[in-house]
Amino acid sequence: MILASTFSHCFDLPPRLPGESVHDYCQSFHLNAEAGNILDWTLPVECVAYVRRYTTGPRYFEDMSFVAYQATRFSQSISVRGHGRDSWVFEVDETLLSNAAYFAKHNYGASLFNQTDFNIWVAQGKATAIVSMRTLYWKLIDAHWTVYLMSQRRTESQRAVTEKNLRDAGYKGWKKLFLQR
Repeated sequence: MILASTFSHCFDLPPRLPGESVHDYCQSFHLNAEAGNILDWTLPVECVAYVRRYTTGPRYFEDMSFVAYQATRFSQSISVRGHGRDSWVFEVDETLLSNAAYFAKHNYGASLFNQTDFNIWVAQGKATAIVSMRTLYWKLIDAHWTVYLMSQRRTESQRAVTEKNLRDAGYKGWKKLFLQR
């Protein structure tokens, strides 16, 4: 999901209000986590079932398809000259590649994030393509956009496995992959 925060600072989600359903509370948490309004969050345990249903059910794929459709329409509104300056930037994790299998094994985010465990997952190179984003990706490549990738992955060994994972998932032709330093 791509959502932007208009807040200049982050805030913690308040506890569930008396009478508020778990579903409504988890929807609020979901929105605010995606928007970046919650700093250093861990999924509330009561929201694990909500996240499991969302990430494994049709809603997640429908949301990603909606975003890809809107991005496709936007990209088609621009006359690409093919000189390399018409650029599109994708985040790798949770945009092009899904780490849902990793998070499913880690309580959908209700367990504290462990960078070492995530690095082991990355090294396996098993993240799958998010199909609607792969379709968008190829539409951009075919329309002669210059595609850049960015990732919060950090090391050169992660670069090699990430690039292989991307190729294995059906992506190629990007200009450069930028890693977080």
